[in-house]
Amino acid sequence: MRVQVLGLRARAGRAVAAAVLDEIARLEALCSVFLADSALERWKRAELADPGPEVAALLAGALAHQQRWNGAFNPMVGELRRLWADAEARGAPPADAACAAAARAIAAPRYRIGPTGRPEATGPVGGLEPNALAKGWIVDRAVDRVRDDLGDATLIVDASGDLRHVGPVPVTVAVEDPRRGDAAPPIAVVTVADAGVATSGAARRGFTVAGRRHSHVLDPRTGWPAAGVVAVTVVAEDAATADVLATVCGVEPPEQARLVADRAGVAWLAVSTDGTVHTNARWRDLPTPAAP
Repeated sequence: MRVQVLGLRARAGRAVAAAVLDEIARLEALCSVFLADSALERWKRAELADPGPEVAALLAGALAHQQRWNGAFNPMVGELRRLWADAEARGAPPADAACAAAARAIAAPRYRIGPTGRPEATGPVGGLEPNALAKGWIVDRAVDRVRDDLGDATLIVDASGDLRHVGPVPVTVAVEDPRRGDAAPPIAVVTVADAGVATSGAARRGFTVAGRRHSHVLDPRTGWPAAGVVAVTVVAEDAATADVLATVCGVEPPEQARLVADRAGVAWLAVSTDGTVHTNARWRDLPTPAAP
């Protein structure tokens, strides 16, 4: 996690950065699926009837994205993750029928937002993992908390793959080559301002089953790991949108992903397994840093 504040006196800048980190920590404690005592996890176990407005807002957003993107985003993907974790432990991939059955089982939403605004489970929610939205959403909320304190200053919040920028001084973003890692030159360098950036792909995490590496990005419509694309980077109006669209575009073949990105009005870059780099017009319109 990195927070930069440009254009404020040192003391004021430190206060803004501290407020950003405090808000991120507060929201993580409520919304994380990795903390057993988070409000979200306690709600999933039916220990809380009301997990609070923050969790309700996150789950409402996840539900809206599931519906908007026709299931290419699905917060119940944790059930598929368990299927593939079991396959990794056994050393044998799941059968086609098992993947198809798991995908069908999560196709319909497992919860709804009730008339009081609270989330209400309509089925088993143990596999609920809104992670592909939550990190960007939390970053955006933290930025919103300090916006009034910024004035004309610039704020950059880099949450390890999810970035949010606000302010007059743009930020240069280098996109890592997912096949070669940190030591290689970036495959693209762009300048962004008042936007969110997110990257999703198979470079850092995944499942190794019977000696074969599979992406950790799972297609909720098929139950299988995404194939053909190793990384997707999206530039959108905020970090949450970029986060979701990087995941949605990551389970589509490049030509379909380009259509999705164009429909959403975001800049999109994808790297295929053969190293081909795909972009849409919005990406090509992004400014690039001036040569030194």
